[in-house]
Amino acid sequence: MLNASIIIRRLEKALGFKFMDVELSHEEIIENIKDETLKEFSKFFPYQETCVIDPANKVEPYDNRFFLKTQNECIGINRLVGGSLLGANYVTGLLHPIAADMLLGDPISRQLNMDLMSFTSNPITFKYIEPGMIEIMPVYNNVRSYIVVVNTVHPDTFMTIPVNLEDEFMSYAIADTKAALYPLRARFSNLQTPYGTMELNLEQFQGAEDEKKQIIEKWRSNSGKNSKRKKMWIA
Repeated sequence: MLNASIIIRRLEKALGFKFMDVELSHEEIIENIKDETLKEFSKFFPYQETCVIDPANKVEPYDNRFFLKTQNECIGINRLVGGSLLGANYVTGLLHPIAADMLLGDPISRQLNMDLMSFTSNPITFKYIEPGMIEIMPVYNNVRSYIVVVNTVHPDTFMTIPVNLEDEFMSYAIADTKAALYPLRARFSNLQTPYGTMELNLEQFQGAEDEKKQIIEKWRSNSGKNSKRKKMWIA
């Protein structure tokens, strides 16, 4: 499990900070990782929160837009799990005449009734609206309550990052730290000290932005394999 202290120790090991002073303090490095690394990582491997939307969350003056109450910054919506609208008439909010048989009948009847409803009812769709809102369509849905799985930024404790993704997170954190240090070091090629010339090893930091792009491209190409990502299967 990662935390700020473990991240600093792994950065020191990777970049040799234990044996030299750097231009940024530990606190500044962690703040940079929270602002840059954590948000970029969460775009591809988000932390998922579940929240409930109901008429109390409605965004005025819209009838179909609702606030998503999450603990962390929203990135997008993973899926709409369901709610009290299931089997209800979109205008009145009352149950369809076939709803009782659909819920309590035999499996064949339930399937037939679901097929019938797919012909007579518009599908419920949604989209994410910044900042932290969901829009449900069609507009005339009588929304009583829905459970929404929301993609959010990982908490800045770093403890929610999965163990099997810690190395991926650290590879980007190292590249991000190099990118933050390079503009500070690039002002000098070396430093003159009473003990001689100190080389700043700029070549170690020059390719940091390219490293970040390569990591992001790898994440983008592999993110579809994430088990929590919504997928569409076409027969």
